[in-house]
Amino acid sequence: MINDKPKIKNLSETRLEWLLKQRGCSFVDEDNLEQKICVKSTRPDYFVWRNNISVLMEVKEFEAAGPLELKENGSIL
Repeated sequence: MINDKPKIKNLSETRLEWLLKQRGCSFVDEDNLEQKICVKSTRPDYFVWRNNISVLMEVKEFEAAGPLELKENGSIL
C-alpha cells in the first residue's frame, strides 16, 4: 500500500527551507528526490543546488529548545 499523504515538516525542516529560499537556492525534499537525482540507497532529506554547486543535506531536529525558542518563551535574559 502506498502512502500518498505528504510528509509533515518538522521545525528544523521548515527553518532550513526558509533559509534556502532566502539564499536563492533551489531544492527538492526527500519525497521528491527522484525529480532531480537517482537515489540508490540512503535517502537524504534534501538535494540543494545553486549555480554550479549541489549538496545533499540531512536535517536533524534537536530535542532541547534552542535560543530562539527560549527567547520566545521569555527564558533568556
